[in-house]
Amino acid sequence: MKGMEEMEHRISRGFTERPASGGRILYWMQASVRVRDNLALALALDEARERRLPLDVLFCLDARYPEANERSFAFLLDGLADASRGLEALGLSLTVALSAADRAVAAAGERAAAVFFDEGYLPFARSQRADIAARLPCPVITVADNVSMPPSLVSAKEEWSAATLRAKLMRLVSLEGSLPQSRPLEPPLRGAPRPGESIAESLFAAGIRVLERRPGRDTLESLGVDSSVAATGEIGGEAAAWDRWEEFRDERLASYDSARNDPNIAGCSGLSPALHFGHISPLSIVRDLKARGLWRAPASFRAAGADPASKFLDELLVRRELSINFVLHNRRIDSWDCLPPWARATLERHRADGRSASYSLEEFESAATHERAWNAAQRELMATGRMHGHMRMYWGKKILEWSADPGEAYRIALLLNNKYALDGRDPNSYAGVAWCFGKHDRPWGERAVYGTVRSMVESGLRRKFDLDAYVRRWGA
Repeated sequence: MKGMEEMEHRISRGFTERPASGGRILYWMQASVRVRDNLALALALDEARERRLPLDVLFCLDARYPEANERSFAFLLDGLADASRGLEALGLSLTVALSAADRAVAAAGERAAAVFFDEGYLPFARSQRADIAARLPCPVITVADNVSMPPSLVSAKEEWSAATLRAKLMRLVSLEGSLPQSRPLEPPLRGAPRPGESIAESLFAAGIRVLERRPGRDTLESLGVDSSVAATGEIGGEAAAWDRWEEFRDERLASYDSARNDPNIAGCSGLSPALHFGHISPLSIVRDLKARGLWRAPASFRAAGADPASKFLDELLVRRELSINFVLHNRRIDSWDCLPPWARATLERHRADGRSASYSLEEFESAATHERAWNAAQRELMATGRMHGHMRMYWGKKILEWSADPGEAYRIALLLNNKYALDGRDPNSYAGVAWCFGKHDRPWGERAVYGTVRSMVESGLRRKFDLDAYVRRWGA
């Protein structure tokens, strides 16, 4: 299968009854900042060639985007620079509007025959896309990207845990022909007639500025973005993401199952920020591993599998898409009200329990607790935009233990994660914080403060790795 037929199950056509009479095809790139394995871009190119129309690609860079700051913008701009070069190789250009998307996409889409979106999964992104689609005068096609399977095909409800989602997802992923094949992108037809006004001119007429040179970190200062969280030295973008993936695949994947829980060694892939910003597609990784014969779905579909590649794919697909299922079906993800009833009830019963310590947001943020291990994790996050997954679990559990009440603890954990983490403001962020409070987990033995929510203690860290070495590394 090729083209639209190949991708049919990934498409939601909003407002298709509208006439398609405009003079261009518009792709609003937002969640998939890449060229390789960009499903929405591939379909937009197909449509442009079929209609013999030009294709324009638009990205909206909004300095007021919720919780955005210099750190996240720098990583994003690396990706936009790569995407701009990749599009130029196809004879296309990337227009970057310095505006909220609702105004910019509406203005750019006024003369479009069709507009393609890549899907967003957080509530703000979904609401924004729905509002923009309602304002456009032409057909709107939304493509479920950055997932192995469209979430609506996997499950129509909020799943209880990874175990309940795994069987449904892996059964679909394992079906022959279920994943779209990667194919070379064909440039638009040469000499396709253009509408009388470019999208840059349409944006200018609406009072919207555009970036007048190729995006990059050198444009940061002019954007007026929040500079309270400095950029890290880590490079983003499609090229860096592929370098990171290939290095992990060739040198560290074989030891992933034994090395991933030790923050003193580079046992994890480190791909989470690249996946968050859409610099690499999970489909690319799945295809790459399948082509090399490195993965087979577990026969029962109920376990992660015994080999390292299967364990990695369980994290990449099952855990990540469980997070997407969570934010799609739970309307209270920004508060502890999102937790399952058993977790809320047990935490409420233990709300008045005495705490061994109690800290404010400011004390947590400045890594000023009594415990050196926790302080080290917070300093790692602030310095690098990353925190090892095992330490992030411990970090969140201790915020719960050392806060006045669970609601305040949830607010603090989510705020700090989204502010400092390169992969913050992601479904994984919300699900990861919620897991620390009992989401996607089961009741454990009862104890003070936690009730039956799973706890973590420093001695448990010491049994798994050299905690003192980790603490020394981060200067706690």
